[in-house]
Amino acid sequence: MVAFGKKLKERQIQEWQGYYINYKLMKKKVKQYSLQIQAGSLDRRYVLKDFSHMLDNQIEKIVLFLLEQQGLLASRIEKLNEQQDSLQEQPDISRISELREAYREVGRDLLKLLFFVEINAIGLRKILKKFDKRFGSRFTDYYVKTRANHPYSQLQQVFKHVGVGAVVGAISRNLGELQDRQGSYLSIYDQPALPLQDSVVDSLKSAVDRLTYSTNFLHFLAQHALIMQEELPTAVEEHVEDGKYHFMSLLLNLANTFLYMVNTYIIVPTADDYSMSLGAAATVCGIVIGAMAVAQIFSSVYFSAWSNKSYFKPLIFSSIVLFLGNTLYALAYDCNSMAVLLIGRLSCGLGSARAVNRRYISDCVPLKIRMQASAGFVSASALGMACGPALAGLLQTNFKIYKLTFNQDTLPGWVMSFAWLVYLVWLWISFREPSHETDENHVSEGSEKAETDTLEKGLAQPLLLTSEENQQQDDDQECDISEEAPEESRGPATSIGSAYRLLTPSVKVQLLIYFMLKYAMEILLSESSVVTTYYFKWSTSTVAIFLAGLGLTVLPVNIFVGSYISNMFEDRQILLASEIMVFLGILFSFHVIVPYTVPQYVCSGLIMFVSAEVLEGVNLSLLSRVMSSRLSRGTYNGGLLSTEAGTIARVIADATITLAEDWRFVAVAAILFFHGLCSSEKAPNYTFLHEATSAPNVSYYDYIIVGGGTAGCPLAATLSQNYSVLLLERGGSPYGNPNITNLNTFGAALSDQSPSSPSQRFISEDGVISSRARVLGGGTCLNAGFYTRASTTFLSDFGLNGKLVNESYEWVEKKVAFEPPVRQWQSAVRDGLVEVGVRPYNGFTYDHLNGTKIGGTIFDQDGIRHTAADLLEYANPKGLTVLLHATVQHILFRTKGRTKPLAHGVMFRDARGIKHRAYLNKQRSKNEIIVSAGALGSPQLLMLSGIGPEVHLKSHKITLVLHQPFVGLGMSDNPMNAIFVPSPAPVEVSLIQVVGITRFGSFIEAASGENFASGSAKRDFGMFSPKIGQLSTLPPKERTPEALAKAIEDMSKLDEAAFRGGFILEKITGPISSGQLTLRTKDPNVNPIVRFNYFQEPEDLKRCVEGIKIIEKVIESKPFSKFKYNNMPLEVLLNMTANSPVNLLPKHRNDSTSLEQFCKDTVMTIWHYHGGCQVYKVVDQDYRVFGVDNLRVIDGSTFNYSPGTNPQATVMMLGRYMGVKILNERLASESSK
Repeated sequence: MVAFGKKLKERQIQEWQGYYINYKLMKKKVKQYSLQIQAGSLDRRYVLKDFSHMLDNQIEKIVLFLLEQQGLLASRIEKLNEQQDSLQEQPDISRISELREAYREVGRDLLKLLFFVEINAIGLRKILKKFDKRFGSRFTDYYVKTRANHPYSQLQQVFKHVGVGAVVGAISRNLGELQDRQGSYLSIYDQPALPLQDSVVDSLKSAVDRLTYSTNFLHFLAQHALIMQEELPTAVEEHVEDGKYHFMSLLLNLANTFLYMVNTYIIVPTADDYSMSLGAAATVCGIVIGAMAVAQIFSSVYFSAWSNKSYFKPLIFSSIVLFLGNTLYALAYDCNSMAVLLIGRLSCGLGSARAVNRRYISDCVPLKIRMQASAGFVSASALGMACGPALAGLLQTNFKIYKLTFNQDTLPGWVMSFAWLVYLVWLWISFREPSHETDENHVSEGSEKAETDTLEKGLAQPLLLTSEENQQQDDDQECDISEEAPEESRGPATSIGSAYRLLTPSVKVQLLIYFMLKYAMEILLSESSVVTTYYFKWSTSTVAIFLAGLGLTVLPVNIFVGSYISNMFEDRQILLASEIMVFLGILFSFHVIVPYTVPQYVCSGLIMFVSAEVLEGVNLSLLSRVMSSRLSRGTYNGGLLSTEAGTIARVIADATITLAEDWRFVAVAAILFFHGLCSSEKAPNYTFLHEATSAPNVSYYDYIIVGGGTAGCPLAATLSQNYSVLLLERGGSPYGNPNITNLNTFGAALSDQSPSSPSQRFISEDGVISSRARVLGGGTCLNAGFYTRASTTFLSDFGLNGKLVNESYEWVEKKVAFEPPVRQWQSAVRDGLVEVGVRPYNGFTYDHLNGTKIGGTIFDQDGIRHTAADLLEYANPKGLTVLLHATVQHILFRTKGRTKPLAHGVMFRDARGIKHRAYLNKQRSKNEIIVSAGALGSPQLLMLSGIGPEVHLKSHKITLVLHQPFVGLGMSDNPMNAIFVPSPAPVEVSLIQVVGITRFGSFIEAASGENFASGSAKRDFGMFSPKIGQLSTLPPKERTPEALAKAIEDMSKLDEAAFRGGFILEKITGPISSGQLTLRTKDPNVNPIVRFNYFQEPEDLKRCVEGIKIIEKVIESKPFSKFKYNNMPLEVLLNMTANSPVNLLPKHRNDSTSLEQFCKDTVMTIWHYHGGCQVYKVVDQDYRVFGVDNLRVIDGSTFNYSPGTNPQATVMMLGRYMGVKILNERLASESSK
């Protein structure tokens, strides 16, 4: 290449020749120093001192000349000002024009002076670099820091350039005064300022900007975008750029960038839901999101190459491909095809024109506004990143148009398709294709450009660089032997290989850092919906707000760093600090605290994201400096390389998410973002879950819990945090059983009467058919899923602490409670209830409030059931053992020498019938056995263990431990009565979602669905099934296995319309009526004898009648009209239900005329039975069994009445509540000792 010394000589202003830096002399001096040191004739310290002195002299010569010239310019301006004052008295248009031109001439001379300073600054920087390179020292650091910051340093004059600013200001002001103001009295100092359009003033401002360059905000953002700056253009080049530039075309490129970023991130909040709706795992969202990045790896290359020929055509192609890709993405839902979804996302990636957007700004935008355009590029990207998730949060609706589904999953695709279509039209109308130079012209101009390369680095670098800021730049390298190099060495890289060879070690390190931070950010953003849904049950809108909030931090963070931080600290210091903060954000995101909290996740994400943004900006700023200028243009440019590094990182991150499968969080090291599962385990991969057959014959624990049901699971999870816990469950695991997990197969588990079924059927002495749970998770595995809290009256009656109650409810709700998607049938019931007076409408709430409301559900948005067994995720795996198919025969007591029996162990059998014994650890006096076997199982077990009515126990030859007459008493079941409503219109599958809580003590609920469909190939008739008995057409006494099979076969032949419709049901509060439980046999597997005495109390019957009347009004209401046949009066509906043998009770002919008789004849269970071990009768307020030590009962058997509309939420809460209370009391007692 042409040596700098030669170019300096050619560019010198002849009359100022003696005032330029003597570059040739200093270069020879550096070489001479090197030889003398090698020969040992000079001391290194002497060289540093002598060279410093030489530099000081050179700088002093330059600065003094600068000050002299400034003074001359100031004198000329003063004389011109005097002439202008005289014109104020005698205006003369011709003299005004001459005066204006004279001011411009002063401005042109000032431009020469600024160029003089700039050339000398380049020479100083180059000689300092050469010195450092020769001697391997950091002399530049020392010299710049000591001179630039010293009050008497000559460099201060250059850095502050107060005189230059004053001269520029004087010229600008006076030219403004001489403009034709047309009556305006504004000046350049007013706001708004006097408009001043003068080419000389514009050139002065550009020159001053170059001279005062430091890492200001616009330059910081430009480097963030990695739009590398070419050298200072000549007047001809600037003219060519102005010819290429078109503002609307620039705006279209920025709009393309914005829309593409929106397109990238708009699907993030819903990608996991979309994946699951198409039958894939939630973590497949990594593939869905990453598909776009995979395609972008290839599209970046061909778009970069295409932009050598055209900008308009690749943008048109990009818009069309993105329109088609988003359309396919939206259609995948109705096509039920994961392949279509992925093809759509791949197509979107193939339409990535960011390489074109960068090239347009770099090649076609004039230098004077290129910084602003570059900043606009980054700002558009940041706003797109924020707007994408925010827009997704707004698209929470569900409707169909001509069989096309528009919901939260598909609307991002439809919206972006429309946006790209509008953009395509705008592009076609408004874009102007700039002229393109031929390759030959480009080559011919290469030599001329090479001559100005070194002189023109002032734009992109500070006046004097520190040594670490520019250790390797190909365009600044010089050879002492040869003054010239071949022209092709200055040309752009022509292949990936040649571009790679231009990457120095420092550039590779910066690209590696860029890769790592992009990996970390992609993990955070793409996995956010899965993580937050899994841990916090966040809705799509909440996830969207979180992601939008992160995206909105990009611009202010870059403003703050670019305007302040980068001027206070060196880039390498900011780089190191931001890397440390990213690492701390990663560590803070570890799941080491139970429970994993929202503040922890949000704070760790914010720290990591903001720090990564700072790291990205500083990293790319450094990268733009150390990267060869040959990578500033051509197909394989620096922007492309950084884009590829970031895109590959995103692809690997998204692949990592997918490969993570059920672990949800990705564990990686160092600077990479990850979430660890350090202390808890995730369902269904519990390591503490075992078959009882694997249990030792004898074992010891701090707590033994009998019954892994609705209360037992949260209780065991809580106690295991500090103590060893054994949880004994007589049934199996709910995981892997689709009859339990899927909403559509709700009836299948209840109708399964096999020995291994999760439900065990029983018939009360009243003649009502019911079921009891036999599975880990208890009734939450079988019920209709409705989740609602207890009434405040219930909580106060049982003396529960309100604060701990709320905390316990929230603890449960984070795992198993969701807001249901309310569709047509449920909406009609809701609106009908409000119309007939069940008011107010309270919207969605877990709270028990009079009026109509939408309650929670334990079924998630995909219809997957979450049971009490999921609460074991909170457990300490080292402190918990769960044994399945472990049937407890009786509790073991010590009575000898004691005033009260002491529970100290249990005896249980495994699935093979082998006996095992589990004892409480003797070392700890406060260890306990806790019975949580349910309303039937708990009183049954107490009796089998010798606690109950003495006469009854002796009749079964059971050894009496404690006479307790109240065990088994107070058994109640909330009676349910329903009216089946056949529907002329299709209805959705739904269980209980809406409830009307009346003031007279009746709860109105509804369930619907064609067939109560299972969704499987084999039809399941749910509550219609003869196996269950709810609305069965087969009389109970005739329900032999052969008759059941024949009935189901006959029902399968019926048209589906026969089962189209739903129930509207009522359940009374309380109830007041109660019965009793007694043993049938000594075998715990055999159901006890239970009588509930439904409607024994008149008040219960009255509430039922009032409830049926409300149902009738709802059926006749306007909102419900579309789901009722007009020719089917209420009497027919009542008779249809009454004629169904739903129980063993006798039927009466007046059911349709007497609602009292209808209630009695059609009574069914809603599985809310309770009692048998009631508080204040069998157990005290802390659920300790009266008269026995170390024994508690904690479950629904302790209730005196049912808590609200559905008890499951309160039973789970009670397990957590008592677990916390026991821990608090015990830990406080132990610490006091």
